[in-house]
Amino acid sequence: MVRNFLAAAFLTTGANATALSIEPLALDSIGAAAQPSLAHDGSDGFVLSWQSRLDDGCVALRAATLSAQGGLGPVREVARGCDWFVNWADFPSLLVADNGDWVSFWLQKSGEGTYAYDVRSTRSRDRGRSWSAPTTIHDDGTPTEHGFVSMAPAGGDKVLMVWLDGRHTGGAHDHGDHHPGIGGNMTLRSAVLSREAVMNHELEIDDNVCSCCPTDLVRLHNDEHRVVFRNRTDQEIRDIGMARFDGKTWHDEGIVHPDQWTIAACPVNGPAIAARGAETLVAWATMGGGEGLAIRAKLLNGEMLELERGDALGRLDAAVFGEDWLISWLGNGESGTTLRLGRFDAGLRERSRHDVATLPRGRDIGMPRLAANRLVAMMVWTESGAQGPRVVGRRVTTASQVSRGSSVESKVRRP
Repeated sequence: MVRNFLAAAFLTTGANATALSIEPLALDSIGAAAQPSLAHDGSDGFVLSWQSRLDDGCVALRAATLSAQGGLGPVREVARGCDWFVNWADFPSLLVADNGDWVSFWLQKSGEGTYAYDVRSTRSRDRGRSWSAPTTIHDDGTPTEHGFVSMAPAGGDKVLMVWLDGRHTGGAHDHGDHHPGIGGNMTLRSAVLSREAVMNHELEIDDNVCSCCPTDLVRLHNDEHRVVFRNRTDQEIRDIGMARFDGKTWHDEGIVHPDQWTIAACPVNGPAIAARGAETLVAWATMGGGEGLAIRAKLLNGEMLELERGDALGRLDAAVFGEDWLISWLGNGESGTTLRLGRFDAGLRERSRHDVATLPRGRDIGMPRLAANRLVAMMVWTESGAQGPRVVGRRVTTASQVSRGSSVESKVRRP
C-alpha cells in the first residue's frame, strides 16, 4: 500500500509534541564556502566539511567539529589543489571511523576530459590536525569518471567506500543535459580502506548504473552494509537498486520499488538510506507512475509512502532521529523551491513537516545534507551571497515548548 500525503507546510507553532524546533547555525566564520557535508563524530557531535575557492583559483577542503549545541570548532584544512574536479552534485565528504580516525577524500583531475577524475583519500589520526599522504582508492588508472562516493565505518580503523566507476566508459557519459555516452557501462564498485591505506575486498557491485546519481551507504545492526543507487537497464529504466555487503561479497537485493522511470539521461538525483535495528528506510525521487517528480520513501519490511509529487527537485537525505526517521528534500513551495524536513514515526507515519528555507532553483544550492545523533539533527546547504557562496545550516531538536498559534495539518489520502 502507498500512502499519499498532500501536505502544506507544517509550522512549529502549536503545542505539538511531534513538532520540531529548528534554529539557525552560526557558520559565517568559515567564509565563502560550498558543497558542505556532515558526519556523526561518534559521540554527541558532528563534523562539518566543505570546499572553499582560494584567491589563486585553487580549492581547499576544510573541516570543523560541530557540537550538538551548534558550536563550531577550529577550522582544519584537509587538503588543497589546483587540479580538482569541483561540482555541485559530486563532492567530498568526511567520515569518523570506529577508532576515531577522520577519513575524507576529494576528486582530482586525471586527464583532459571534463569528467576524467580520480577519488583521492586521506586520513587523520588526530581529529584533523594532520593528514596522511593521499591515496587513490581505485587501481584501474583510466582517465575516466570516479566519484559519487559513499562511506561507512567497517569496524576499528576500516572504512567501506562505494563509488561510481567509469573505467569501462572510455570517458563517455550522460550527465543530465548531455546525450548518452557511446562507451561501456558505468559501474558501481567498493573497497575496504585500512589505516595503512591498503584497499581490501575491491569488488564490482553492479555492472550498469546511472552515471551521475549520488549513492548512499549505511551500516546495518549486524555489521553488514547496504548500498542504494540509481540502477540502469538496457531499456533506460532507472529505478533504485540495492545491494548488501556481508564483509566478503555483495548480494544483489533487486529494485527498491518498480517505478519504471524511463529516461535516456542521468537525472542527477540519488537515493538516501538510513537504518535502525533490523529496519531500513530508503527515500528517493522518481518520475515513474505519474506527472511530475515524486518524492517517495519505503521501509524495506513494511510501509511505503509518497511525500510529494509535482515540480519538486528531490535531492534527498535521511537519518535516524531517536525512535523516528527524518527525511529532507527539495520540494515545490508557494514561493519557489522549498527545503523540507519531515519527521516520521517507526512505522513511517508522518508526525510533522517543516518548510526550512525557500531557495532559488538550480544547481547553486547543491545537495542539502542531513545528519542526526539521538535527538539532535543538523542540516546544511549552500546559498549564494554578496561575497560568494556560503554554507547555511540549521540545528533541529524536539520542540518541548512552542508558542501558541495555528498549524496546518497534513491531509492523508489512502488509495
